[in-house]
Amino acid sequence: MMSTSSFSMAMQDQGRSAGSASALIGFFSMISGAVMAPVVGIAGDHTAIPMGIVMVIGEIGALLTFYALIYPRHRKER
Repeated sequence: MMSTSSFSMAMQDQGRSAGSASALIGFFSMISGAVMAPVVGIAGDHTAIPMGIVMVIGEIGALLTFYALIYPRHRKER
């Protein structure tokens, strides 16, 4: 449910570049999964600590991206 909603919100303002935007969203989601899967498996299957670390790093990256790219535009619209 979350990925479908976020994809729809990301695509709503794209207009003529919707195909390119869709391709980039798909590309980056697949690449991030392909890169993170081996990173999580480094410590083996007996601990979940690497998965937690990857999740925290991903969340921090998402917050930094939001505040660097999206928040300034919404702040100007107020």
